[in-house]
Amino acid sequence: IYSLVHSDETKGGAGLNLNQLTSTGIITRFFPLHNAAKVTILTDTWAKKIFTLQPLDEIRKYFGEKLALYFAWAEFYTLWLAVASVVGIILTPFTFFAFDETAIFSSIFISLWATMFLEFWKRRCAKTAHKWGMMNYEEEEQQRPDFYGNKVPGVYWNGEYVHLTPEDISKYPSLANQIVTHYPRRKRILFQVSLNYPLILFLILLVISAAIGVIVFKIVFEQQSWGSIVGGIINGVMIVILDRIYRVIAIWLNNLENHRTETQYEDNLIIKLFMFQFVNAYIALFYVAFVKTRIGSVFGYSTKCVGFSSFKSATPTNGTEPSLPKQTGNECLEDLFIALAMILTTRIFTNFLLNLAVPRLILSISQYCTRKQYNLSQITFISQQANLGDFGGILDQYNEMVIQYGYITLFAAAFPLAPLISLINNIIEIRTDAFGILHNMKRPNYQGAKDIGTWELILDLISYLGIFTNMCILAFTQRSSGIWKAEEGSFSKYAVVAALLIENGILLIKWVTATLIDDVPVSVRRSMAREDYLKEVYLNQKQVEHVETHVVEGSRHSHDSLSEDNE
Repeated sequence: IYSLVHSDETKGGAGLNLNQLTSTGIITRFFPLHNAAKVTILTDTWAKKIFTLQPLDEIRKYFGEKLALYFAWAEFYTLWLAVASVVGIILTPFTFFAFDETAIFSSIFISLWATMFLEFWKRRCAKTAHKWGMMNYEEEEQQRPDFYGNKVPGVYWNGEYVHLTPEDISKYPSLANQIVTHYPRRKRILFQVSLNYPLILFLILLVISAAIGVIVFKIVFEQQSWGSIVGGIINGVMIVILDRIYRVIAIWLNNLENHRTETQYEDNLIIKLFMFQFVNAYIALFYVAFVKTRIGSVFGYSTKCVGFSSFKSATPTNGTEPSLPKQTGNECLEDLFIALAMILTTRIFTNFLLNLAVPRLILSISQYCTRKQYNLSQITFISQQANLGDFGGILDQYNEMVIQYGYITLFAAAFPLAPLISLINNIIEIRTDAFGILHNMKRPNYQGAKDIGTWELILDLISYLGIFTNMCILAFTQRSSGIWKAEEGSFSKYAVVAALLIENGILLIKWVTATLIDDVPVSVRRSMAREDYLKEVYLNQKQVEHVETHVVEGSRHSHDSLSEDNE
């Protein structure tokens, strides 16, 4: 229904821009209603079933392919996290007495795990998109109702605007009615260069300043037993809050760019969000891994890494001030271990509050106010639906998962338990998201999709960057024994050579794996080829029938004319 309302009149729609009608006050609001019976079924078979696979086909029928594909990806990712979690649990005890060997093995394993996960997801995505009939979706996608521009003769072909000249129209008269809305690309690029990206750069510098403030706090209080923990909690909360604030700004900027299709709109929004959130999420960790031990002191406070020794009792020496326990040489890796643990566990609770508890509280208050305003003991079903929160899309959900994926892959050398904590988080989050969408949010408009879009590219880039960062951690951060042993603030040249060899070996394996594993399974390719062939046969048959019909009609006309002449 929504598609028919906003689609262009030339395509059989009403051509109404509901967003514009709402902003001008002509209509109050618009939204599709939840189906109470189907919500109950999905709640019982999906939201409440924690340790079972999701009913993806039913989710797709109710919400559309776009939302269903997110949950399909989240489920696939979580299942792969279970494998990484087992390895992480096995490795964790060794971090306390064999950090070097553990870091090396964890880095190699996670790098290969990430490669296999992405390659097999591409195959699963292709199977799912083919099953749901979405392989050619982006070629047929309609334009956004908020898209504006000049009405000009032309068409959109494979997503690109094709201008029709007067010569084209005179040569092919059937093109005379091909009028589309066009917005020049140069205007969009000029706007991006002059305003959007400079503003985004300013906001990134702002979040770097905030991160430096948290770092200074941790430096000042790090010698206290609670310093690292409190600093990690502050960092985790700051990351979530700044993410939410920046998202509002990024959406506003993206709206001003005037993208034609929903896919183009979201791909550009994803890039804006991730540019900021990459810095916001990881800057403090990169500081601990590569900078902290090399800057000496800040405001007279030492930036020396303390690691697990901050939890141990200090021992007095000759009746003077107590000294810290003996250093192991891996204090910066241990600090990274602590920081990651604090960030990942903090995200579980903050995301639970923001995604489920707070929306539920707001809904309860809204319903109470409605009952009091109209003096009702109960509010109607439609009023209940109107009080539900607006569904803001699934970009936030994707972003949280992808940032989490970065914690796992970028810093695998320091924290083997990251997959386990992420696994617990995802098991909770998938179900809280499901419950929230079913009960706390208005029903989303049905939207199609053939894949997870630009997120797949970002995941691939993070995987490659993860290989590089983990090898840098091995070469420049750990320094406790063997070829890795080095003085504080320096590094071993043998460690650099070893890390480079390991890095190139992983990259070779990653390239071979990506080459050998087809993104689209053979069964899907054969099925698509069969469908294309049968479609071609059908069209040819129709064309032959059309020609035969005209020949028969022409023969009858000639015969009738001949009969009249004879008479």
